Amino acid sequence: MTEALSHAGALGEAAELHGQLCGLACLLGVEAGPPWVAESLQDCHGDAAARETAAQTLAAVAASTLEALDLGDMSLALLLPDDETPVDSRASALGLWCQGFMHGLSQGAATPESLETGVTGEIIRDFSEISRATLGAEETLTEAEEAYAELVEFVRVSAQLVFEELHAQRRGGGGGGGEPEH
Repeated sequence: MTEALSHAGALGEAAELHGQLCGLACLLGVEAGPPWVAESLQDCHGDAAARETAAQTLAAVAASTLEALDLGDMSLALLLPDDETPVDSRASALGLWCQGFMHGLSQGAATPESLETGVTGEIIRDFSEISRATLGAEETLTEAEEAYAELVEFVRVSAQLVFEELHAQRRGGGGGGGEPEH
C-alpha cells in the first residue's frame, strides 16, 4: 500500500490511513471502504494510471480489513512497518495509526460526545496517549521491542472492541456491517 500511495502522489502515511479506515469502519461498517478510498486519494498529484492502481490497492486493503473486523474473530492485522524497520520508526507509525483511528471515528460520529463513554471512550483516551508516546532513552532494544509488541496487540484488540461496541450504532444508523460472529 505504501508504494501504491507514493506512486500516486498521495500525501497520507499508510499506517495513519489504515487507522482511519478502521475508525471509520467502527461507525460505517462495511460501507466505510469507498469513502475512505476516495478521501485517501483526493489530493493525489500522480498520473491517472498510478491513481487507479492506488485505488485498486486501497480497495483491496479496505475489503480485507473490513472483513476481518466484521468477522469479529480478532484476525485484524494493523498495517504497520515490518520488523526489519527500526523500533522507533515502528512506534511512530503505531502512533500515526492511533491518530488515524481517532480521526476516522470522529468523521463517522453523528455526535462526538457519543464516543466519550464506555469502552470506546477509554480506548480513545488510551490511543491519544499512545499517539504521543516515545521510546525511553533508558530502554534497551529488547525492552523497546517487547513494549512495542504489547502496544500493537493492545491497539489491535482495542480496535476490534470498539468495532463491536459500536455495532448497535451502525445497525441503527444503517451503516452496514453484519452481526459479529464470536
